Amino acid sequence: MSRTASIVDISSTILDDFILFILQNKIDKIEPIVSPATGPIYPKIQPFLSKYRIDAIKLLEKAAKMGLLKREVYDKVITCPKCGSLRLIARLHCPRCGSKNIESARILVHELCGYAGIELDFKKEEELVCPNCGRPIDEDYQVLGELFSCLDCGHRFPVPDVKFECAECKEGFEAQKARYAPIYSYEIIPEKLGVIAKRVALRNVKEILVEHGYKLEEPPVITGISGITHRFDIIGHKGDNKVAISHFDAFSGENLQSHILNVLGKSTDIRDAKIIDLISADASTDGLRLFSTGENQSIIVYKTLEELREKFREEIKKLESLSPGGSSRE
Repeated sequence: MSRTASIVDISSTILDDFILFILQNKIDKIEPIVSPATGPIYPKIQPFLSKYRIDAIKLLEKAAKMGLLKREVYDKVITCPKCGSLRLIARLHCPRCGSKNIESARILVHELCGYAGIELDFKKEEELVCPNCGRPIDEDYQVLGELFSCLDCGHRFPVPDVKFECAECKEGFEAQKARYAPIYSYEIIPEKLGVIAKRVALRNVKEILVEHGYKLEEPPVITGISGITHRFDIIGHKGDNKVAISHFDAFSGENLQSHILNVLGKSTDIRDAKIIDLISADASTDGLRLFSTGENQSIIVYKTLEELREKFREEIKKLESLSPGGSSRE
């Protein structure tokens, strides 16, 4: 819980990859497991955290601040007011003398004579004996409740003082000075993440095209041999090479099969461009093996931005190696 560092050191690249991780693993809510040794742990995103070696709270708080996650109070825990640790030792004290040498005892009423007192007063060796009438009692008593008794000063009281010691920094403090800190769960806002994931993917593709000397065309449209104008997400050209990029958008309600057939139809109507279809991998991509692509069409299925960039670079290399006198550059 001692995570007070700024969240600004979570880079945009890490956050972009985190969005893809959430979507591709179909995570709808990120809930913690609370451990005194480590603080809150978020199992669903642990593989991602381990990959980048980053703090869960920093990442989740930045995503929530950007409006990608909805933060809710999941639990509240007592933490050290000095270092924020959950590793605390709680002790009960006598409110009069401060001794830790206290114990709880039942309040008994002897039904035969009506005497009431704590169980310690009734104990005589191994038996319970009424201190009022002197008769041993077996089951002829009632329990009214419990009290605490200090074995040092004899004070009796209903509620002891609670004091804590931090196992990390050894700070001692009373309950009134303890931090009562919230622990959060985070709910995914799918529509926002989906829009950003597509935008991030296309931004990375644009960067690679520019690196390879391609000029981006606006608006990104191509007129086919039929005279129909086809719109894409990105169009870039370099000499005789032209690349048209489309990205499947599941969050717009688009059907994957319809999308692929639509792009295939475009590829048959367009002869002067390489069409590359980008699809973020999830369970719905299982049916892709049923589809074949045209000569001037490729499909890139990716799980991470790193994989997308690698596969897209390979497509650009292939395209430039086939062009007259063309050669790719990193």
